[in-house]
Amino acid sequence: MTKIVTIFTPKGGVGKTTIALHLGWMLSQRGSVAFVDADERAMLKDTVARGPENFPDINCFHFETTGSEDGDEAAIREVIEDASHKKDIVIVDCGGYMSMASFVAASLSDLVLIPITPDMKDLQQALDSYQKLELVSKRMIDDGVMDKPLTVRAVINNANTQTNAFAIVRASLQGAGIEMMECSIPTYTAIRDASFENTVVFKSRPTSTAATFMARFVRECEGILKG
Repeated sequence: MTKIVTIFTPKGGVGKTTIALHLGWMLSQRGSVAFVDADERAMLKDTVARGPENFPDINCFHFETTGSEDGDEAAIREVIEDASHKKDIVIVDCGGYMSMASFVAASLSDLVLIPITPDMKDLQQALDSYQKLELVSKRMIDDGVMDKPLTVRAVINNANTQTNAFAIVRASLQGAGIEMMECSIPTYTAIRDASFENTVVFKSRPTSTAATFMARFVRECEGILKG
């Protein structure tokens, strides 16, 4: 059965696309993967298009807004279902804004990741995102659209675990009852360089510490998906 992962947050610049690329690339070494780019900036689609040799086995589907919530709901469902019929794993990169399409993508997912950097604005956005996801989840369960709550995890990106900012963000997420990925993603030049080169650190610097941390993160995601 196809597994769906949605990377969800209205905040730009927190590493959604970078996480999607690394998660997709590593999972594609063990099964078939499709990307769904639901961001109007189409950064995921553009990265794959600029470096197709780095993602040879991954299809990228692009969702385009219809201009209405009802239309977007139907359109994102159609795109994700189309991808699901063809691949073992579907990874959805949502736009940096709250939209019905993002919530629908989350509702179809086996895992929803909320990326956050150790920043107070990012923290507030993550808390707001989680609260809204909880409300949408409850409503969809009540309406019979979903049969169980969403599996949501916050992932701290660009993390320096020795700073007060990291400790405050982590404690705030715990206080709000938001489960976190055990593996945070530290700040590494190798990851930024890989993004600039339209690739992933697994290819550009496979023996680096950055690659080791990203691999741990992907394996943790795999464990959650396997249940």
